[in-house]
Amino acid sequence: MIQKIEIDDFEDSSLEKVLLKNQVGSCPTLLSLEVPKGSSWSECALKVEANFKTLSVDPRFPYPTYLLNPMGIKTSQYFPSLAALTDAPKHFKKKIKRLKNREQVLLEKTITLSNRIKNHSVPKTWAYLLEKSFMNKTLRNLCHEKAFYNDILDTLTKGGEE
Repeated sequence: MIQKIEIDDFEDSSLEKVLLKNQVGSCPTLLSLEVPKGSSWSECALKVEANFKTLSVDPRFPYPTYLLNPMGIKTSQYFPSLAALTDAPKHFKKKIKRLKNREQVLLEKTITLSNRIKNHSVPKTWAYLLEKSFMNKTLRNLCHEKAFYNDILDTLTKGGEE
């Protein structure tokens, strides 16, 4: 189910054609970079990142785009990376079966929602999610601290009564 795309030409025009032809962002994708001699892997990843930004495709939404990094080192902050195809999430490795009617209806809804997500400003949404996540973690820590102090207070008040 995950689509593997091998990229060996890193010119902007040919790279853009490959990304458009394979409809990157409309399904889970794994990009395998065949680095030419004289170039580094991180330079090629930066070129792919620049093309994603010009196409206004986010590598996380609505479907993830992974970089196949055989070294296993996370070198790109923009793309999630995998050391091998087997490291992809299990729900992307299912065998393709014929869809039932209900599943077909759900798929059509998913496609509609996917198109809506593409209309949103993903960087703003991502920043909003990160901000809310940080605020929720702070609230959780404060609640734990309050519970700790309440336990101490209960222990002290019970100790004084006995």
